[in-house]
Amino acid sequence: MKKTIKFIALLLCFCMIGALLCSCAGRGETMMTFADKSLTVNTYELMLSRMKGTLAGYGYEVGSENFWKTVISPDGTTYDDYFRTSVMEQASRYIIADYLFDRLGLVLTDEREKLVDDLMDLMVERAGSKTALNSELRGYGANYDILRELYLLETKIDMLKDHLYGEKGELISEAERQKHLEENYVAFGQIYLASYYYLIDTDRFGDHVYYTDDKHKEIAYDKSVGKTQTDEYGLTIKDIFGNDEYFTEDGRIAYDKKNGKLGYLYDDKGNYVTENYDDKTLGELYDKAHAYAEACDGDIDSFLEHASIYDEMSGKGEALYLYSQPNYYGLQSEAYAYLDEVTEALGKMEVGECRVIESDYGYHVICKYEMPERAYEDEDQKEVFEGFMEELIADLFDAECAKYESQVTLVTEVFESARKMSEIGTNTRY
Repeated sequence: MKKTIKFIALLLCFCMIGALLCSCAGRGETMMTFADKSLTVNTYELMLSRMKGTLAGYGYEVGSENFWKTVISPDGTTYDDYFRTSVMEQASRYIIADYLFDRLGLVLTDEREKLVDDLMDLMVERAGSKTALNSELRGYGANYDILRELYLLETKIDMLKDHLYGEKGELISEAERQKHLEENYVAFGQIYLASYYYLIDTDRFGDHVYYTDDKHKEIAYDKSVGKTQTDEYGLTIKDIFGNDEYFTEDGRIAYDKKNGKLGYLYDDKGNYVTENYDDKTLGELYDKAHAYAEACDGDIDSFLEHASIYDEMSGKGEALYLYSQPNYYGLQSEAYAYLDEVTEALGKMEVGECRVIESDYGYHVICKYEMPERAYEDEDQKEVFEGFMEELIADLFDAECAKYESQVTLVTEVFESARKMSEIGTNTRY
């Protein structure tokens, strides 16, 4: 009896190992080919896990199966469908780039290969052993060799881009840069009428408090006009921080309003505390916004004049820029969701035209500006155009790869056998 039980246990063990090997082999099949290049489903799943990790980093519920089942277009496309296809298209560009790398006579240098191997050594060290690393990578459909191959492929792609466009895009013509600017960015001005107001610390007289800095640890006094006072015992009156308090001639606090900081209130997370205006005030803001838009429509000079006198929040009509490409079906912070409406409106507007965009934050009177030449070199707009060259290189590279996409062969049954986004691990490291 014991021998029989032992035999059954061994048989089950062999069956499990066989099933595991079959599973790994299935994920190791070639998923797409182009010329003499190919890419396996292993690599594809590793790329899927990266995408899942990226979305997790933005706070999306990637661990929820319902998230991936969410339908995002009239044709029934789900988030799972969308991102699996998106990563598949990226994988297609990868093998095309591998082909172009060879065709252009480029060679992966020993130095660049060593950088990859050094990185792999670091990964092994961090995991504790190569076995431990393979165990972790298994959740992403990969292993040590597959990860190394992907790193090497991406190194070749970087070298190819440098060859085509220069390390910092210096080989890209001014005409291409301006074309990218005009096709992907919009310039506009804004007069912003907020639907809320900030709560500000007040003193015992009901006046706004001014501090020496945003930490609210010391009150800012104008000692050139203020005088100290004494209490009934002849002692100098102190403020809540134990410092001498300075008063104006009428007995109120003598704040340094020029150099001090208004005492805006903050919540536990460090955000400003606000309160919405009542319906009456909101109605007045609505009327004012539409009056501005009507008065300034077709007249940028008039818009700038209104912006310069409204308030500092308007930025006095200075040029603003938006990257006009749509996000992944609205996958972005809700705090900036109104920008989609602004972008959509600007795309339909003529230069000089004004419109009112309503958001949860108030009314945005926007005016479309002429796009200046070489706006991406504007020192005052560094933050806006920080990724400009990277975007341009990516667009040019995608366009180059697109010339060959029709020649890529996708093994449909292998692609469809790849794990779903809900099944693949969330990869934030490799």
